[in-house]
Amino acid sequence: MYPEIVLINVAWFDDRIRSPKDEWIYYMKHEKLPEKVTAKGLHLVSERLRIDATETKEKRAYRKYRKNVLFSDDYIEEVALKNKKLGIEEGLERGMKQGLERGKEEAVVNAFRKGLDTALIAEIVGLTEQKVMEILRKEGLL
Repeated sequence: MYPEIVLINVAWFDDRIRSPKDEWIYYMKHEKLPEKVTAKGLHLVSERLRIDATETKEKRAYRKYRKNVLFSDDYIEEVALKNKKLGIEEGLERGMKQGLERGKEEAVVNAFRKGLDTALIAEIVGLTEQKVMEILRKEGLL
């Protein structure tokens, strides 16, 4: 339930690394990393120490680079979301168009079965008589 708190006197640490915890203690005592780093999270400390040790001009360049990388990642994600949204909208539009076409085809078939002639069906549904004939052939009614 409650977090465990451990107080460590780093002055008593004998500089012998036996576990990943010892790597952290070594870092706290010496403010530098041991030669071989395996402890979780210490690689981030290593990168930060490397950056802090560089010249000011190099630091600015590195920070600018990191900022650009983060901006690029955000931009890529934003573009991907926009494209996804456009794709969904395009898909909905295409689906609606196909649905309307299928509805007209059903209306043509139903009207023909009720005995209406193709010219009247074309006028009612808003298709050419040639398209009406094509639909009826496709449905095997002509």
